[in-house]
Amino acid sequence: MPRRELRYPHQVHDWLSLWGKFLRSKSEEATMILIGSAAILLHAYKHGVQEGFLDGSMDVDPITSDESLAMLCYESQIGSAFELKNGWHVNLMPDHVLLEFETSWRERAMKLHYEGLIVIIPSVEDLIKPKLKRGEPRDLRHRDYAVRYRILEGGE
Repeated sequence: MPRRELRYPHQVHDWLSLWGKFLRSKSEEATMILIGSAAILLHAYKHGVQEGFLDGSMDVDPITSDESLAMLCYESQIGSAFELKNGWHVNLMPDHVLLEFETSWRERAMKLHYEGLIVIIPSVEDLIKPKLKRGEPRDLRHRDYAVRYRILEGGE
């Protein structure tokens, strides 16, 4: 079976649209903060980029305190039917990972609405900084992707 990873901007948008519709159908609204490579892909989607990462991701990294959304995340973890269908899974993150960002990250963040789902994504600059600290080749390629498609100016 060919590998199916999270590589393309539309995959993140499609996932959030589906979950937003589901929450709206339950007359619920929830908020998540999306970090990591999926957030970079969402910025790319908002900039009209269709090209994907050279190497994909196996998960998305949301943060939420909303119980209904957390349950969706838990039902979409590694080994779930969600992963079997999509080729990637949801890795619900604790909010303390936001300490990796500058304290002013929220001032630069973007807020997007997907029906019953509000998604907050840090700026590309804020998303890239922890990746540069790690310095892993894949993280550096994600930075290069952001520069190439002009969603990150300069390189930092």
